[in-house]
Amino acid sequence: MGSETVARRDLGRPSSDAGSYRPDVDGLRAVAVLGVIGFHAFPARLPGGFVGVDVFFVISGFLISGLVFRGLAAGSFSAADFYARRIRRIFPGLVLVLSACLAFGWYVLLADEFARLGKQVAAGAGFVANLWLWHEGDYFQGDAVTKPLLHLWSLGVEEQFYLLWPPLLVLAWRRSRRSVPWIAALVTVASLVTNLAIVHRFPRAAFYAPFSRFWELTAGGWLAHAKLGRSDGDENRQRANAMSWLGIGLIAASFAVVRETRAFPGAWAVLPTLGACLVIAAGPRAVVNRWVLSHRALVAIGLLSYPLYLWHWPLLSFARIVEGHRPEVGLRLALIAASFVVAQAITSLLERRVRRARGRRPLLVLATLAAVNLVGGLAIVRSKARPRNSGNGVERIVEASGDFKYPPQGFGPFDWNGRRYLRHPGGGAGGTLLFGDSHLEQYGARIDRVLGEHPADGEPAYLVSVGGCPPIPGVEEDQHPECDTWRADALALARRPEIDTVVVGACWSCYFIEMTAPPEGERRRGTPDSFDYYFEDRGRPGAARRYFRAGAGTDQALAALEEMLASLVRTQKRVFVLLDNPNGTDLDPKSYLGGSRLATLHCVEPVPPHRLTAREHEVRRQLVALAGRAGAVVIDPLPSLCAGDLCPI
Repeated sequence: MGSETVARRDLGRPSSDAGSYRPDVDGLRAVAVLGVIGFHAFPARLPGGFVGVDVFFVISGFLISGLVFRGLAAGSFSAADFYARRIRRIFPGLVLVLSACLAFGWYVLLADEFARLGKQVAAGAGFVANLWLWHEGDYFQGDAVTKPLLHLWSLGVEEQFYLLWPPLLVLAWRRSRRSVPWIAALVTVASLVTNLAIVHRFPRAAFYAPFSRFWELTAGGWLAHAKLGRSDGDENRQRANAMSWLGIGLIAASFAVVRETRAFPGAWAVLPTLGACLVIAAGPRAVVNRWVLSHRALVAIGLLSYPLYLWHWPLLSFARIVEGHRPEVGLRLALIAASFVVAQAITSLLERRVRRARGRRPLLVLATLAAVNLVGGLAIVRSKARPRNSGNGVERIVEASGDFKYPPQGFGPFDWNGRRYLRHPGGGAGGTLLFGDSHLEQYGARIDRVLGEHPADGEPAYLVSVGGCPPIPGVEEDQHPECDTWRADALALARRPEIDTVVVGACWSCYFIEMTAPPEGERRRGTPDSFDYYFEDRGRPGAARRYFRAGAGTDQALAALEEMLASLVRTQKRVFVLLDNPNGTDLDPKSYLGGSRLATLHCVEPVPPHRLTAREHEVRRQLVALAGRAGAVVIDPLPSLCAGDLCPI
């Protein structure tokens, strides 16, 4: 993305110099950006294309570290010049894409979406997009496709790295040049070990946290030091050819076999990272580097890779928002072609002129424009600025879409077994445990109000919930690895003597209806279509997984739920089963927007009622029956929401 391109006018060095321009590295950059674009536009066809970012990190570490090493070796390295060069390289395209997204976002987005875009712009301008996304959501979640600046996370990682890496190299070099490769190796190993240690338990941290990604950049830096002062012809030709074939093979294999549903980065990221290192280490005369990566077409794309990376995703993301669904193939291809045109224009008309400009004035202008975007993004969030699409009843839709606030007021943090949940203090004795998924969490505001109205005798409420995790022993889903630990915590708390009441609630229709149907559309991680719940009897060694979508496991899951309820009843607890509210895509408020985002939006009225299906009735009947057998009491919100089969929206 932000890797430095050595301009051809700077090639007055002998070919033996390690800083000589290498067209094969630009060709490798083209492979990386084409992989990312392919994944974003056609994820089913190129499922592992997102690892192109890992290739970029290696290239960036190699090129930028090489600049630092050559400056140190010549005694001419200047931190001021280094960061000025970064500003000239990174800021022109960045401030332009941020400003364009703000302008187009004002035109097509709704108020809640525009506020989220303001956060993205501010985070991107401040080079902390990775840190914001770490707490905001998964790169692969379904709503990620509606974040036009999602891709700036990688730029954040790079710039955070380059705030720390050059000063560290300067200190190490001045103390002992021989210590530099050891320090690079130490940082690489420590960062990689951190990544491997947290990728399963904290996948978002592993993906976005800077230190868990630094190893890919320092690997390139170590390689740059290893090549310092060496001629490109020093490599054994046969060995170099083997390295280039193996390296490009590892990258190609990564594009084909790595999946967003797997624990990534983790060990899977070693494939593209090692592949990129091998290709670069092979040198420009290796067979793949010379005849494939140095091809004029690939080099031309590589020289455009940074603006291509910046522009392709906002175009695809805004198209998804405007269309309301994944754009058709023809439109996606047209948008990719448009990103090439925009990238070429920006490179020719803006970036090259900025790099040629002398003096401090261009740097001040660029820094000011970045600051304006940062302040503007924050102002949009704080002022709740209204975009163009804010009339014709659209506000009602936006309000209905964002009326769920969590954590609920009145609840505070509660630590149990080293993990944090929520607790409302109440005022009376005893305690009520609310155990379930996000559909149970919606009652938090109601609980807070009831306890506020009865401060003297309302007993404390413990809200132990995890979205996407059913409160059923043995039911698992690999994208929700925390479910088993969370259930163990909840059941251990339920058996505490101070807990006298247990309420179990969940999106029962999600698990026993939606998750038993074959998936449709894109199986993007974090979307219901990518979830694959199964029942596994942990008490029987070697027991097979019974996947719900394969038509198995639901009977065992219902039996496990009944046994769990009965075991709680046997401990003299009052046990309640909370049935779910109606579910369906027609209950999404934004499905009642009419008109066009490019013209005028309005609220569709009248709104037809939601009709309960026979399958919903069947699941509800099964839950009522098993609760009765277990001795639990059923709480049904349906009578207050619907009249028979019809539920007004």
